[in-house]
Amino acid sequence: MIKEKKNSSSVEKFFYRKILKPLIFTSRLGRKALFGKAGKGLFLEYIYQNRPSGYNRIGYFVDKFLLNLPAARATKYKKEKLINIVQSEITKNTLNNKLTKIVDLGSGSAQYLIKLSQGKIKDQLQSLCIDIDKESLRYGRLMAKGCPVEYRLGNIKRLSHYKKLAHKIDWYPNVIIVSTCYDFLDDGIVRGSIEEIYKMLDSGGILIIVSQSDNPNRKLFDHLAMARDGKSWQINYRKPNILKKWIIESGFKDIAVETDKWGMYSYYIVRKTGIVINKENSKSIFSKCHSYIRVAKSRASNAYYYMRGYDSRGRNGNTVVRDNKVIMFASNDYFGLTTRPEVIESSVRAIKQYGASTASSRLVRGNLLLHDELEAELSGFLNVEDAIVFSTGYMANLGTISVLIDKGEIILIDRNAHASIIDGAKLSNGEARLFIHNNINDLEKLLRHYESVNGKLIVCDGVYSMDGDLAPLPEICKLAEKYNAGLAVDDGHATGIMGENGRGTIEYFKVEGKVDIVLGSLGKTLGSVGGFAAGNHSIIEYVRHNARSFIFSTSLSPVHTAMTLTSLKIIKNEPELRQRLWTNTYMIKEGIRGMGYNIGATLSPIIPIIIGNEEKTFKMANRLEELGVVVDPIIYPAVKKDMCRIRIRATAVHKPADIEKALLIFKKVGKEFGAI
Repeated sequence: MIKEKKNSSSVEKFFYRKILKPLIFTSRLGRKALFGKAGKGLFLEYIYQNRPSGYNRIGYFVDKFLLNLPAARATKYKKEKLINIVQSEITKNTLNNKLTKIVDLGSGSAQYLIKLSQGKIKDQLQSLCIDIDKESLRYGRLMAKGCPVEYRLGNIKRLSHYKKLAHKIDWYPNVIIVSTCYDFLDDGIVRGSIEEIYKMLDSGGILIIVSQSDNPNRKLFDHLAMARDGKSWQINYRKPNILKKWIIESGFKDIAVETDKWGMYSYYIVRKTGIVINKENSKSIFSKCHSYIRVAKSRASNAYYYMRGYDSRGRNGNTVVRDNKVIMFASNDYFGLTTRPEVIESSVRAIKQYGASTASSRLVRGNLLLHDELEAELSGFLNVEDAIVFSTGYMANLGTISVLIDKGEIILIDRNAHASIIDGAKLSNGEARLFIHNNINDLEKLLRHYESVNGKLIVCDGVYSMDGDLAPLPEICKLAEKYNAGLAVDDGHATGIMGENGRGTIEYFKVEGKVDIVLGSLGKTLGSVGGFAAGNHSIIEYVRHNARSFIFSTSLSPVHTAMTLTSLKIIKNEPELRQRLWTNTYMIKEGIRGMGYNIGATLSPIIPIIIGNEEKTFKMANRLEELGVVVDPIIYPAVKKDMCRIRIRATAVHKPADIEKALLIFKKVGKEFGAI
């Protein structure tokens, strides 16, 4: 028999108390290994033989009947109580969302909570996330039916784990259960976790805190536990007045407290007040809309940055926002063509000749000679056989991608590709797979796996809009040829910019003739609105007569068609615009990098400043605008949650003096927020 000696060394005591004893008490296999078939009787005897001094046989029986039995009953009651509380909330429809989202942080009730997903309310339970410690890993084998159950194996002893979990959960749960019943949770962790939980809980949702009671009966149990384990279970945070104070300070309201009849556990049922829904007039289909509070929270804290209007725009990269003249670093108008007099004059002539709109689809009566002229100019500029223009760049990608992939075919997409490409793949009848961003090995692994599939299409961006990096097109072209796959490249941020003549990344990498489809935007360098697909005539003709976003949509307006034609001619005739853009790009890029900012691996006029935290990103963007520089704060889901950033774009119309002024502001704000 292994037991702690009376005169044990510190190492032996550590082994017994920290390793052997927990193993025996928490592991059925551990007890079986040590005690064999003798089972429970020998186990209890072992506890008695290794009792602390002063713990006699009478204490052993008192412990067994007064501590273990009530504790077991209270534990069973605790788990049933949690289910009853949640069921009651769902039944009464007091939660904002009809579909309930539950997160359980270490309450030890995993197997009981799963009953929720298998019981009467399973149709109302959308998701269940159970955060468990390593001792509860066996619960991970339980599977719920009809409900996605996610297990996060973490360290519930650390406040950092709660914070990490809060950032990982991209939906707001409306039920959170947290247990403070463990002796290893200290005051700071409990208080900090309540503050974090308040941030992640849905407005109108409930927090259930299970705390060990401050009832007088509990003191007897703690006394017996002290005799058995050599330490008390009772710590300060279980005092109701302290816990209530922390709850109120975190922003919660409507606190209800109940203690079980054994005096073991107290239940704090706390509701987060916020948006109030009129249940009589609210339809369940819109409950997700009513309970969407992310924007409301951002506006309440004065951090909301989007949908800001400006009064006017100048030709030199400056803009007037709320009567304040600012330097614009948040525009895709790389050459400043939206305000060029020639472009504006062509739009005026078009609206006078054709009116404001075609008021019809291209295939019916919405086709203008201007459309045909623009498509001919585009195909000639890109050095391909044919081109088709859509009303937006998003519709160009959506319509082209969705119509090219049939059932039984596969589309392989770079993980960082534009959302319109992903959505186009979703609308197709084929299968879509993502490969690791710019990872040639991962792409080839997928191509090898689907080698037997006849129809394969690889799709990537030429320039990636969030990082400014380039796709490795030469290597991708080789793989496409090797595995007989088609290749489509979205050059929205490269048309007019990359390459000797501005034909995009395909010209830049000298892979013309090896890319089957070029996708692009008319609303960036070309200074207009719309999108295009260009390539082999038979491919474009097929898209023209089958792409739903082209067929069932009003054609590109006369104004934007004329603007694009004029802009295209300017780009062809003024290569100095491209040279000036790259000069400004290098000046801004080197200035920002020299301050100590992280700008990633950008090779384009898109310059990301990686900040990390969402709130900090918003605050820095607001501060920059206050000082006269407009930027884009980019947050999840456009980028990963821990990769939030400020995105700036250089343009050909920025003046050196304005760039120098902006760089001084970036340096000032970076130091204010500790970003550099």
